[in-house]
Amino acid sequence: MEFIDTSKKWHDWKVFKMNMKEDVFITDLKLKVQELEKILITKNEKLVELTRLIEPKPKKFHQFWKLANTTKERVHIFKEKVQEKFHAYILQKNK
Repeated sequence: MEFIDTSKKWHDWKVFKMNMKEDVFITDLKLKVQELEKILITKNEKLVELTRLIEPKPKKFHQFWKLANTTKERVHIFKEKVQEKFHAYILQKNK
């Protein structure tokens, strides 16, 4: 009987050690997964921040577009005035 008890204790001890090794392995893997999740979250936050910086701001874009259009209009008006004055000068010179 003592042999059976010793054998059972030995078997239980081996099973316990094997389970502990597996638990340590599983725990290490869980820690790695948590670390990778944290890295993924920080990279995702950085990506969101960068895309926010890259995306054109509609209000600013509209302001620049409006400024460009008004500048074009002013140039066109100035050009017409210069042409009118030039034609008036030529007509005066020809008379």
